[in-house]
Order: sequence, then structure tokens, then C-alpha cells
Amino acid sequence: MTDPDRYLILIEGGPPSNYSAWSPDLPGCVSAGETVQECVAEMRSAITGHLAVMREYGDPIPEPTGPGVYIEQHAAASSLSPTLGHREREPSRPGGHDR
Repeated sequence: MTDPDRYLILIEGGPPSNYSAWSPDLPGCVSAGETVQECVAEMRSAITGHLAVMREYGDPIPEPTGPGVYIEQHAAASSLSPTLGHREREPSRPGGHDR
């Protein structure tokens, strides 16, 4: 039996809104919470239920893809545009040449 705690979960969002989580290994399995800890707990519960339903219907259970890497929110946020959600592009150098 596959351990639900071995599935990678990805957490997005945060203040001023809730956090949301999903697993790339289990399409359609999602959760949300007011804190990261609540979101993780809800997602682990969702994974357990998702796997139980898959077993009930005889669906193949995917193996976890492996561990992820945690990036601190403040470190990631400092390199992201708060409105665009992607890395800010540095201004072009004089003469139109980028770095």
C-alpha cells in the first residue's frame, strides 16, 4: 500500500487569501487552508480519501514521484512581481542589448 505522506504536495497563495494545495501525482486532488499547516493537514487528508476512492473503483494507484524542494515564501516573493506572478525582467541596456 502506498503511503499518503510520500506524495508531493504544492502549496500556493497565502496572505491576504487562503493557501491552496495540489499534487501533481493525483490530478483533481486539492485542498485549502487558512495557514500552511492547515493546508498541509487538509491535503494529506484529501490524498488519503482520494487514494481510497481510487482503490474502491479499481483504479491504478500512481507511485509518488519523489521529494520536492521547499522555497521560503519571502525569498520567492522578493523575486516575483506581486501583480504579474513572474520574474521581473531587468531593463534593457542602452543600445537595446539585454544582459
